[in-house]
Amino acid sequence: MYGNTYQREYARAMGETAYDTSYQLKIIERELKKKDLTEGERSNLLAAESILKKQVQLKVLNQDAKKLVEKLTQQTRDEMNMIQIENEKIGDELKFIQDKLADAFESRTAKAVQSWMRNIREEELEEQKEVLVICKESIRMD
Repeated sequence: MYGNTYQREYARAMGETAYDTSYQLKIIERELKKKDLTEGERSNLLAAESILKKQVQLKVLNQDAKKLVEKLTQQTRDEMNMIQIENEKIGDELKFIQDKLADAFESRTAKAVQSWMRNIREEELEEQKEVLVICKESIRMD
């Protein structure tokens, strides 16, 4: 990735952290290829390699997680905007219906509909009063 020391140090100065782990992994791989390593040195190098690989995976996962969170946040914002637009449309439709009903209730037919609805409501209330009386009779209230 970094061909020479200048590129590596420039990347380091610019705040890139990928140079460090990739460079260290290359050094470890070079050291592991040597034949004259003791078992302790080899196990230390393998452990260091494992730790570095885990760090790289963690960085990748963190970057992916941030991207996914940003994506989900954007999707949520888009959905909220769509819901808000739909609510405005529904509000406009409701106002239109209310205006039309107000116009309709000024005519003779509308008055007939109003009285019919009032009669139905009164009948329902009467039935509910009867149910309440029956309930009071069945439950002893002291």
